[in-house]
Amino acid sequence: MATLIRSDTEERQYFAMEDYLNDKIQTPADLDNIEALLLSVKDQQELLRKQLRETESILGSAHDAVSEHKSLIVDKAHAFQESQADIDRRLLETTSSNNSDEAIAKFDESMRRLQSFDVATAYFELLKEVDNLRWTSLLPPLWFRSLLSQCLNTSLKALQPAAEGAAPHLVDHVEDACRSLWNHMKETLSAELQQALKSLSWPSKNLVIRPEATRIWEEAVRKLLRLQQPEVEANAELAKGQSGHGKPPILLPLEVMVGPLDLRFRYHFESDRPTNRPEKPEYFLKIFALLSQIEGQPQLLSHLIHELISFDTVLRDQWQYTVGHGNARWRGLVWEVLVEKSWFPKWLQVERDFALPRYQEIIDAKDAGEIDYDSVGSGRTKPTKAAIRVNDLLESITDRYRPLESFSQKLRFLIDIQLAIFDQFHLRLQSGLEAYLASTSAVVRAVQGTIGEDRASVEGVKGLERLCRIHGSANYIVQALKDWSDDVFFLELWEELQTRARQNTGENLVGPLTREDIAERTSSAVGSDGESGALFDETAAAYRKLGVRTEEMLVDLLKKTVRDPLRAYSKINPWLLLDAGSSSSTGTISAELEGVLQPLDTCLSFLSRVLGRTRMRHIGRQLSLFLQNSLWDSVMLRHTFSYNGALQFCTDLAATWRVMDNYLGAGQGEVGMRRLSEAAVLLSLGNEAAPDAAGLGFHEAEAEIFANNERARAALDRLGLLVLTESEARSILERRVDVAS
Repeated sequence: MATLIRSDTEERQYFAMEDYLNDKIQTPADLDNIEALLLSVKDQQELLRKQLRETESILGSAHDAVSEHKSLIVDKAHAFQESQADIDRRLLETTSSNNSDEAIAKFDESMRRLQSFDVATAYFELLKEVDNLRWTSLLPPLWFRSLLSQCLNTSLKALQPAAEGAAPHLVDHVEDACRSLWNHMKETLSAELQQALKSLSWPSKNLVIRPEATRIWEEAVRKLLRLQQPEVEANAELAKGQSGHGKPPILLPLEVMVGPLDLRFRYHFESDRPTNRPEKPEYFLKIFALLSQIEGQPQLLSHLIHELISFDTVLRDQWQYTVGHGNARWRGLVWEVLVEKSWFPKWLQVERDFALPRYQEIIDAKDAGEIDYDSVGSGRTKPTKAAIRVNDLLESITDRYRPLESFSQKLRFLIDIQLAIFDQFHLRLQSGLEAYLASTSAVVRAVQGTIGEDRASVEGVKGLERLCRIHGSANYIVQALKDWSDDVFFLELWEELQTRARQNTGENLVGPLTREDIAERTSSAVGSDGESGALFDETAAAYRKLGVRTEEMLVDLLKKTVRDPLRAYSKINPWLLLDAGSSSSTGTISAELEGVLQPLDTCLSFLSRVLGRTRMRHIGRQLSLFLQNSLWDSVMLRHTFSYNGALQFCTDLAATWRVMDNYLGAGQGEVGMRRLSEAAVLLSLGNEAAPDAAGLGFHEAEAEIFANNERARAALDRLGLLVLTESEARSILERRVDVAS
């Protein structure tokens, strides 16, 4: 076997040598370097032998170290066994036990007893320190303040959870002792301050201010503040972490100084003295004691809340008292009553129960529907007295809840009371308009009888008045809502609503109201990212729509008023008059036109006193367009005119325009009928050129206009007729009896 292994080794060495020689000697020229190759091989052989010797040396050292370590371990094992045997022997002797397990159990029990003894000793030492504190209250101020601070700052209760709730009775005892000591010091120092106040004759109006008494008072106040300082600092730190939702402690010096005042207060306002009057809460503001007494008396509850609002407002605005506890601003007494004590729903219902009957009184008043001509300035649409009073009522409601701090409370007031009244008033105006429409339909269907009275109530000035009451009221509310939307109070309320709506992801946005509920009552822009929108968008849109509808009906009634007289006027045919002595030469209007101008003058006279200047002109333009179309179709293009007849028609038009100008403004009548005005100018051209007719007489104009469109346009431009088209001009000229074409 050894021979085989040796043969394999020699064979591998042989092949390795063969590979080496084949690699180094590949050509006959390589034989010249054989000596150098042999030297290189010898060097490598010597290096390998050196490395082998070093390795053998390291291996020998390692064997020596292992042997030495093994010997050391064996020695330590023998020593440990001897020590363990000695410990077991001594433990058995100490515990008088028969075996080591029993001895260990007895030893652990002894250690637990020793630990319990140490804890008990520490408890007694702490109790001794606490008891010693009770005897230090008569020490100098700085010394007992240091001891008191040490006692109060003992964090036993804070450290108890870390000790797994250990020693609860000890913690309670220490806290009771500290509290008893603190109360004793408070009583002692309060008595010192009371004595100092007595020397100052507090709280009489004739205070005795002496340097020594003042110094004693200052020192007594300082001691109480030092006593309370840890409590105040701890409370302030807690308030920062809770965003100011706690109540600060009452300063002890103020509590002592208020004592005599509190005694007098109770004498006057909690006894049977005449000053104890629940209906006069502004005398005393005895809030929480009074709330339970007046809960069932809505008027007193409302009066109390408004007195609290006034009190808070005075403190904020006049005394600049805005600093609250911690990081929060002072919210006022009203916040404590309405939010913390949950009186807001009751108060809201009380205010709603007051506002709705007051609204009904306004509506039921005999003069509610009368137009108030003196309420707004000239040039503005006049509202009814009911609209003014309703707006005044709602503004007074705004003043009631404007000072509130709570956003949700302000929004509930707006929606539940103000917008509710706006909706009711809109419904009443809408009902009035529907009643008018029903009356007009009955008139159309009726023939005789009492329907004549109905006709008078929906036609002429009476009909206009009914519509103007609705239109003026709606317009007044729209303008009021616009002013409200620009009010800083409602702007801030809208911005707050938008902010909350954009951030809110829950179901309800304010109380029980969802985002959709609020948007339906206020504005569809609630929660949108744009800058448009206001609190009263929906309400204003409803009133605006009502105003537009009534304006359209006003125009329709005006048209109806002049339609029958216009029909009679269109049937006359004096337009072929050829004599120069006709009525046209004297400027007298046609007799039949009086039937148009008289009701037109009456209606416009009434409307000019009720409607604003802009609204009046808007209605006037629509009426002018109607008159123009009627006269164009039924007179201008229906009859044939002589020169004098054309002048007569111009005289009638001028009279109509004068009536309209009286109420719409100078030139408004003719401006509204520009096409008819230009047609009348063309129709009334004389046979010879007039000085103001750009050198064109009737026949010259006729020739140019009928020649072609280009010459016709040039002729019309020379005459200053810019509205008439070429075809219309030819149609007008064809109505002249002396036309040559």
